Amino acid sequence: MPRFIAVVHDVDGVRFIAAAHSQRELAAQVVDYIRERCDYVLWPRVAANVRELIARDKKYAAIAAYFANVGQRWDVERLELLDGNAFRANLASVDDHAEGVLPFREPVRFCDEDEQTAVG
Repeated sequence: MPRFIAVVHDVDGVRFIAAAHSQRELAAQVVDYIRERCDYVLWPRVAANVRELIARDKKYAAIAAYFANVGQRWDVERLELLDGNAFRANLASVDDHAEGVLPFREPVRFCDEDEQTAVG
């Protein structure tokens, strides 16, 4: 099972899910998502900034800029980052017949390459 999971929520539920074995892989998937959406959901100046960050390979800054600004023009989105081990534990704790949202715990965060990371 992948080690890192990203879930994008909006007002109607889950909009996007990505899973990867590394933070870098996961960031690339989330960047693909925001690249496709930024022109439609962000104000033009903010979308241009996000695209510029992506073009300069500043993945984490682009992700941060997108989620800091999404919702100012249209619906709010929220990025949830999960550790795969915590996700598996949550799945195991859910009754087979339970309904509703899984109790996600232990979020992790992306780190810039310059930051030392506690995960990975």
